[in-house]
Amino acid sequence: MKTTLFLSLLSLIFSTTKGQDLNELQQNFITHFYSEKYALKTPFYYTKGISTDVFHDIKTSILKSDTLKNWQKNIKDKLQVVDSFTFTEQEKGFILQELDKLSDIRLWEKIKIPNATMLSPDTMATIFGDPQKGWPYFYTNYDSDWSSFLIPVFLRNNQYCLFYSARYCGNRCAEGELAIYTIRQGRWIKRFTLFQWVS
Repeated sequence: MKTTLFLSLLSLIFSTTKGQDLNELQQNFITHFYSEKYALKTPFYYTKGISTDVFHDIKTSILKSDTLKNWQKNIKDKLQVVDSFTFTEQEKGFILQELDKLSDIRLWEKIKIPNATMLSPDTMATIFGDPQKGWPYFYTNYDSDWSSFLIPVFLRNNQYCLFYSARYCGNRCAEGELAIYTIRQGRWIKRFTLFQWVS
């Protein structure tokens, strides 16, 4: 796991695309997501960029996604579909284009998350590339975990948001999720999950 984590950190996505602007909607979603997730936790650490492997998995998931469904048991204790979502081919193409633009890690310099500290790839490589440091050093000098995420992509007049987030907490302690969120009464609510992983 140490080797895999170190290689993932070294393979953070670097893009040669022209610098993009982080729009207000993206900034507000990220702030809302992490303010709710870490409301009682200060400080909170995150890294810029995601590994190339995860980036590939996200693209594959978008291309292969069919109709997403939420199920619920009815009064006869049988499962029935209570909500569904289907990407159009145009939306899939749009998402893939946006993901390529958003892979420019210079965008992370513009993100401002309350009570959060961004850890640079150099810092992470120094910690996890040294067998004498790793997680024990991180726990002592930083925190119990750190997060990574992909800048969100918005769809359908900004009523839906595609967002990937992950949390790393040890050699065999990590989780990540690609999900669709929708806005309800001013709050972003998770509606569908495209994929999850746990280590």
